Amino acid sequence: MQKIQVILFEKDKDRSIRHLGEAGVVHFKEINVNNVDETNYLQPFKTSTDIANRYQIITSKIVSFFKNINYDFNNYILNETISLETSNENLVESLEERINKLPLEHLLKLNNFNSRIEKFFEALKINSDEVNLECHLEGSIVQIMDNIEKGISEIELLTIGLMGPDSTLGDIEKRISEIELLTIGLKDPDSTLGVTRSLISQENENKNENEYKENMKDLTDQLLDLKKVVNVVTKLLDLKKAVNVVKNKIDQESNYEYIINEVSSIYYLAEREKQMINLQNGFLKTNNFIYFEGWVLPTQLQQVKDIINKVTNGFSIIINEDPKESDIVPTVIEESSGVMNAFKNLAYAFGYPAYKEFNAIPLMGFTFCFFFGLMFADLGQGILLTIIGILLTNYKKKVDKNKLGDLSRYFLVASEMFIVLGISSALFGILFGEFFGPSEIFHPISLGNIGPFYFGGFDPAHEPMKMLRLAILFGVIHLSMGLCINIITNIRKNHRHAILISSCWLWLLWGGFFMWVNFKGLSQVQSWLSIGLIPLSGLVITPLLIIMILTSIHGGLIEALGFGVEVFAETLSHTLSYSRLMALGLIHSAMSSIFLTLAGYEHGHLPLTGIPMLIIGTVMVMSLEGLVVFIHDLRLHWVEWFSKFYSGEGIKFIPYKFNIERTW
Repeated sequence: MQKIQVILFEKDKDRSIRHLGEAGVVHFKEINVNNVDETNYLQPFKTSTDIANRYQIITSKIVSFFKNINYDFNNYILNETISLETSNENLVESLEERINKLPLEHLLKLNNFNSRIEKFFEALKINSDEVNLECHLEGSIVQIMDNIEKGISEIELLTIGLMGPDSTLGDIEKRISEIELLTIGLKDPDSTLGVTRSLISQENENKNENEYKENMKDLTDQLLDLKKVVNVVTKLLDLKKAVNVVKNKIDQESNYEYIINEVSSIYYLAEREKQMINLQNGFLKTNNFIYFEGWVLPTQLQQVKDIINKVTNGFSIIINEDPKESDIVPTVIEESSGVMNAFKNLAYAFGYPAYKEFNAIPLMGFTFCFFFGLMFADLGQGILLTIIGILLTNYKKKVDKNKLGDLSRYFLVASEMFIVLGISSALFGILFGEFFGPSEIFHPISLGNIGPFYFGGFDPAHEPMKMLRLAILFGVIHLSMGLCINIITNIRKNHRHAILISSCWLWLLWGGFFMWVNFKGLSQVQSWLSIGLIPLSGLVITPLLIIMILTSIHGGLIEALGFGVEVFAETLSHTLSYSRLMALGLIHSAMSSIFLTLAGYEHGHLPLTGIPMLIIGTVMVMSLEGLVVFIHDLRLHWVEWFSKFYSGEGIKFIPYKFNIERTW
């Protein structure tokens, strides 16, 4: 990685940044402007607030337009020659002129009209798409749109209380039929209100006069309401036709497709300039010059120099140098796919690696699967997990992951990881004799032993101490790998002091492990201090003293004592933390055993009535206990392992490149 420092005339800054942004080769460094004082000839550069606001107004107007027409800008492909040489002031004026020529206001109004009209059609359950919208109206677009606005407002006032959820055409027809039944015999030519009253009085002498009036009033109101609804439908259809007329007029005058492309181009250019303005806020300046810094890959250094020299006609100063010890150098993150991509996401969720730190992703992929299988050892459930991973992998090829939710997307990204985790679980299930729990379908298979450490061939539930010793052994090996990586990293950085400390830490780790094995655990501490005093001194105390002495050389006695206690406590606690490999393995076996018992499994026989319970138990164990195992596996890597060599404080190398995407 090369650090570049550039000085150029202020008049050339916009064009230079545009060309570099198109090339996408420079990771611009944010200069800490707080360190610049009034006596320094370099001062923080401040972009024009007026121009920034004008660009913001342009993009806000376009975003509002895109939201209303529900346009996906990510599908847009820029098809015009990008302006790279224009000054910022001239460009913003040009964009303002272009957008003011477009009938965006008319299109927004039309969209608003359509939305309001469709709400009425939706309430009435009318499909407006089936209506013939051919119509010819005289007048200008503005006049027609004013009439549409007036008509919709009148309908909204007219239908207050009428357009409820039951205002469908079917309900209207039903109400008309009811009224027809109520008025049989009253609809002859002489059926005036007086005649109606007379007839009803003769036939119902005991009828209450007030009740009669109320019934007639209700009947009249219903008829008036129905007449209003019919008028509403007629007016809505007329307004829908008017909206269609205006659309056709605009399309004839401006072409709708052209308008969309023009607005998209303006948005792209305005957003590009906004990004550039934000970038320049991290620059420094003098009266006439601009100063900025960045990081460039060695293979692209000459390209950057050529771009800047060409834009500035050679009137620029470009200095490149290797990064200093105090520099925060960005790390190049290589793209990956498949199973490594899932483990990369797990590692980078902790943080990006610092510059020249070891790439532990492949190694993490192996150890993560190894520990998961050790804790989730089961041949049957491992096979199921593998099948799930295969199905997800095939499904991933058929869907667009960008349209899925975060959780669903991660499951698809991690589909290949489920396959290898399932295979690991199945293999360890063979070693420990588990098939959907301790079903005793087959006996554990042994790979042999080294001293007190047995690799398979036993049931962890019946011989937990063998499992514990195995867990501690794998923990020491895992921590040793982390310390060895730390030594390699410090060798690359030529940090001799750190190399010695890490080497002594490795010495301390294996010395303590030897004492633990030889004296059969921590419970025999009294033996450590009697017959084991000499090996204790050489294997534990000596490396710890060397670590404290090396630390005191640079940090003093107090810091050395504190760091010595920290190293000892961390070594002990991190090593014992791997006992969770044993604990979670036993929990997994116990949970599976419980559901086998509930299902009625006995002496190799499972009744048919117990199959549903076995299925429920398997689902619960795979989902709940599988999640717990995954989390603890991740903890062993993030807390215990990464603390030995992985800072997670790096920054990703992101070359500045114009990347305009949908933000609404």
